[in-house]
Amino acid sequence: GLDIGPHDTVLDIGGNIGTFAVMAAARAKHVVTVEPDADNLRLLRANLKLNRLANVDVIHAAVSSTDSPVRLQIAAGGGGFHTTLEHYEGRNFTMTAEVPAVTLD
Repeated sequence: GLDIGPHDTVLDIGGNIGTFAVMAAARAKHVVTVEPDADNLRLLRANLKLNRLANVDVIHAAVSSTDSPVRLQIAAGGGGFHTTLEHYEGRNFTMTAEVPAVTLD
């Protein structure tokens, strides 16, 4: 249901392992994906390489209201359930990591 055209630039916040970025890059001119978790980032880059996608820029950071580093709460079991919120109902966070942050500006 997404309308991504060949001249579009797509911003993917929370790139995870690259599922959306790979799909968007096949349709868009350019994709920028932002992912704070190091494990997800490694898999995201591997997926882009496997799919031979050169039109994706990867930023290792969390999107925040400031460009100061933030604390990422890492969910049990890994995957895509991490957050910069200290408490998130229903999630069991097992680790934290300080990660760079960028603003949408």
